[in-house]
Amino acid sequence: MYAARTDERILIQVPPPAYSPAGYSLFTNLAESLDFIGVPTQILGWDDDTATSLDSFSPTVLLTSDHHSYLAKIDWTAITRYKTAKRLRVGLTASLAEYDNTPLPERLAWSAKNGVDFYYTFRDEGYVTTRDGYQQFFEAGYPMLYLPFGANILHYYPVAGFERDLDYAIIATRKSEHISYLKYIARQHIGFIDGPGWKHVRDFRFNRARDRYIYARAKVGLNVHLPEQIDWACEVNERTYQLAACGVPQLIDHPKLLDSLFSQSSLYVASGPAHYLHLFKNIMDQPEEAVQRALLAQQEVFSRHTTFHRADSFMRQLVGTPWLARHTHLE
Repeated sequence: MYAARTDERILIQVPPPAYSPAGYSLFTNLAESLDFIGVPTQILGWDDDTATSLDSFSPTVLLTSDHHSYLAKIDWTAITRYKTAKRLRVGLTASLAEYDNTPLPERLAWSAKNGVDFYYTFRDEGYVTTRDGYQQFFEAGYPMLYLPFGANILHYYPVAGFERDLDYAIIATRKSEHISYLKYIARQHIGFIDGPGWKHVRDFRFNRARDRYIYARAKVGLNVHLPEQIDWACEVNERTYQLAACGVPQLIDHPKLLDSLFSQSSLYVASGPAHYLHLFKNIMDQPEEAVQRALLAQQEVFSRHTTFHRADSFMRQLVGTPWLARHTHLE
């Protein structure tokens, strides 16, 4: 799609999965998808030397997260030196203090001092443009690019030939919300639970090559969201797309943005823990209907919600934003 058509070269900082499974997943999926559609992309590893990576790869864009743990790993003196000689636009995630970050005015001041050029967000555009907290980014003059989650179908896709011998599967960091939704299901059924924070998981290892096979064995893919995703139409988690791409019937709570992304008949959407358990029993009793819903959800993801769609949209925004597009060439 973009091979030989763009001079953009994108460097993405990626944390190790043991430090941040979510960050590793998001940024690795983005890097693979950009590269797949023809945009030269390279990962800046957690302990990679910044200057060496800049000199060897010659990026035109650097993407990282606006969090002190990420920023501390980058040599910002090397960034400044590189920008005096070559074109480089630095993008950070647009994060509010409410999302366990430091006060935004301090971070915006740091960004101005260190040559940050734009912000990007995994949140929905309608949410970002209407929530007051984000106005500070716009008032400071920063362009905002939108990069919703999606399914990386290089890794998440259906696998044939497996018996669905697990009643359920969930691969997620344990949160308090999981307990109220899953406790009765986990007590009464045989399934697979993995992720950081679960008592029985002593050495969690992020493993995309394995996960599609787990989902291929599950009668139900369980999914539970964070309170902010329930209360605000901001996003659905990556798991929503991944389960759908793998073709497993998905039982999900009701994040506020969900209805604008998936049709009502593609997922089993619960209004609360009691309804969640009720729908789980329905899936167990009516597996044929569950398969039909799973196929519809899979079709919707493959047609609109892959990380290839997101990478293409990101490039269109990058090229289409005048301030960022200066000196950008797309044939």
